[in-house]
Amino acid sequence: MSYKIKSLIIFDTNSLRKVRLNAKEREIIDYSNFDFGSPFKKIKKYLEEKKIENVIHLGIPEMVILELQNQCEKQFQKEYKVIQEALSRLAEIPSKNGIALADPDQEFNYKTFITEKVEAVIAEHNIVKIPFDEAKTTIIFKNMLEKVLDVEDVKSPFRPKDAGFKDNVIWESLIRYDDIGEYDKIFFLTKDGDYKENCYEEFNLMWPERELLIRKDPAQIIIDIERIYQEYLAEKELYDFTESDVFTQTLTNDLAGKQSIQIGENTFQITGYTVDNFASKIEKLLPDEDEVENIAITSEITISYLSNEETLTQDVIATTLLFDEETKEIISTEYDTELK
Repeated sequence: MSYKIKSLIIFDTNSLRKVRLNAKEREIIDYSNFDFGSPFKKIKKYLEEKKIENVIHLGIPEMVILELQNQCEKQFQKEYKVIQEALSRLAEIPSKNGIALADPDQEFNYKTFITEKVEAVIAEHNIVKIPFDEAKTTIIFKNMLEKVLDVEDVKSPFRPKDAGFKDNVIWESLIRYDDIGEYDKIFFLTKDGDYKENCYEEFNLMWPERELLIRKDPAQIIIDIERIYQEYLAEKELYDFTESDVFTQTLTNDLAGKQSIQIGENTFQITGYTVDNFASKIEKLLPDEDEVENIAITSEITISYLSNEETLTQDVIATTLLFDEETKEIISTEYDTELK
């Protein structure tokens, strides 16, 4: 039996930064274009190879995106200034020496250039943007203030003598992201050691039914995924079938034909439905007398119905039976609540 677990991998700035080596073999920000660094690419490649991008999404806080963009802009301006100063000095040398260097384009707007590149890369990789919700500014500020009021007991990700302001904005964006509830596991990839035990405690208070895993290396996340998704990967062919038109249309067509719902002793008119999860669970049943292993697929549905002219909803579980894993022939669909 396996469950369809949804995960979100959130990247910190230091796990995305793309660098290059300068003449002194030191790492500097690569501002010539915009792309994510090797930790992101390693995880992205793994998800693509395993074909599990549908259950594991990649997210980046808006603060991280702004920080990456700002770092590119600063590095560009720094080197642009060096070039301008060099050109000024070279201009003092008589032209008869044959030195002719082109002046950088004065009208080039690097900010516009890099902004367009950032948006293109985010769209290319289907990134989930984690916003800084301005509507929550008051509670965020209050929470941050409480972490630094006691100088003897500063709470992470703040650091003694070093505010760690940006780390806290990133952290607050993460824990207050409304769609966290859509996922079972939240991975946070960061090389910083500033996210300590109290961060886990704070997350668990806000999202007690979700699991947070803070990791420093992409290899650790891949190991986690292999462990968490072991059963899912083994039955991925079946999960893929539950996303096919054959399965989804069979279930929705069956639901479309239902006119009423029985709740207790009362019957109500159905006004609509939504399939919240076509395959929340897949279970291989024990072989029958013919040694055939039927497959049971659990779907989660919300039924809307009228009661005294008021629209109410009822959660319903559907169990669809497949003949076997090889043919995937749909035999029947039963509901835990009577639908007619």
